[in-house]
Amino acid sequence: MIMPFVRLLAIYAIVILAAIAWFNRDSISALFASPEVETTATIEEPPASEQQATPLPPLTDLESGWASARNAYWDGDTRTAEALYRRLTEAYPFEADLWGELGNLYYSSGRTLLAGDSYLTAGRVALQAGNAEQAKVIVEVLQGFAPTKAAELQSLVDVIAVDTTQ
Repeated sequence: MIMPFVRLLAIYAIVILAAIAWFNRDSISALFASPEVETTATIEEPPASEQQATPLPPLTDLESGWASARNAYWDGDTRTAEALYRRLTEAYPFEADLWGELGNLYYSSGRTLLAGDSYLTAGRVALQAGNAEQAKVIVEVLQGFAPTKAAELQSLVDVIAVDTTQ
């Protein structure tokens, strides 16, 4: 008599837990997701003969520096492009698009930790500039490979949204 009752309770408990797990699947899946790992180990360094530093053009203004960085990237010279983007982000730290393009460079070369940091900075800068929509787009990008950084940026977006409604 007691055994069918215990079985019934067990079935109800399993169904309730399954429903809870279904509605919290995003947070639960984060428990089983692989940690964010920078994948630079799979990228070989070019031979020393190819590592000759290309002289960087002088940084006279944002537009010409940005054009030089883009041209270097498009020409396949990622070392020069990275150096130029880093100089530009130091000189113009409040340009969200610069941070985003630096993130693109890192992501395309498999350096996801650096890409995540750059995208997160781009989102923060966009929020500081009052561009919450751009930050929301960056959250979506980060969710694909850096969920903790996406959550951090989303919390900042949420704070800004609460501030603007008050």
